[in-house]
Amino acid sequence: MIGAISISQEKYNAIHEEAFRFFNEIVKNPFGRQLKREEVMELWQNADAIIAGTEAYTREMLEQAPPTLKVISKHGVGVDNIDLEACRDKGIRVCNTPGANAVAVAEAALAL
Repeated sequence: MIGAISISQEKYNAIHEEAFRFFNEIVKNPFGRQLKREEVMELWQNADAIIAGTEAYTREMLEQAPPTLKVISKHGVGVDNIDLEACRDKGIRVCNTPGANAVAVAEAALAL
């Protein structure tokens, strides 16, 4: 199985390491920034799963998703950047990770 990871923040390296328990191959975001549409589509070739950041996953993109893609897991709570109806139509499951960014949100709130 192949996993693609679009998030790039260095503090998420633990996610990258944990992903190796589930996938034979990991394709990481090599750019250190939010991916552009074309970059996502290049990185997800043959991927079974994606750990998504804030990139948009539009119907247009998802219609071109590789047939191997079965799940998009959003790192964080909100999935408003993922076209859920298009995923449903393609049989791609979508999940999120509640609480994954709770510390960062708390730190931001305290900084205000």
